[in-house]
Amino acid sequence: MRESGFDAFSACRGEAFSVLLGQEQLLLELSTVDPLPETPGRPQPFSLVFSGPMEPPLQQMIYRMSHARLGELDVFLVPVQRLAETIRYEAIFN
Repeated sequence: MRESGFDAFSACRGEAFSVLLGQEQLLLELSTVDPLPETPGRPQPFSLVFSGPMEPPLQQMIYRMSHARLGELDVFLVPVQRLAETIRYEAIFN
């Protein structure tokens, strides 16, 4: 049986994802993986929250991300919270 997206990301909690910004990379840590309410007959929707450095701040848009096991992914990131030393970004998969 193939692993669901929720399970695949859950196994990566606490790990680094690289955001490709032209020729540079920005590392984000996958902080949380939370299930969202289900719709019968559809895959489990879920939310990812990533933590990253204050600079450079990322705008709300689709970014090419890379992970050691998951490979390259295009993910729509939304900045949701500024903390003392980090910015948190959310991605919703539904």
